[in-house]
Amino acid sequence: MWTFAVIFLQLFFRYFSYTHALLGGALVYLCAYWFFHFETWLERCISIGLTLLAAWLVVKCLPAKYR
Repeated sequence: MWTFAVIFLQLFFRYFSYTHALLGGALVYLCAYWFFHFETWLERCISIGLTLLAAWLVVKCLPAKYR
C-alpha cells in the first residue's frame, strides 16, 4: 500500500540522485562567495566550514545507493 509520504520520498531521492552535480556546483559557488565576501580569515573559515559541514550532512542523509 503506497502512501503519499512513500511516493514523495521516492521522488525526492530520485531527484536528489540526479542533481548531485548541482549540489557540487552550488558548493563551489558558495565557498567562493564566502571567500570574497568576508574580510577576515576567521569569518571565511567559519562560513566555508559550515557550508562544507552542511553539504556533508546532506550527503550522509542519503541512502548509500544514491551517493
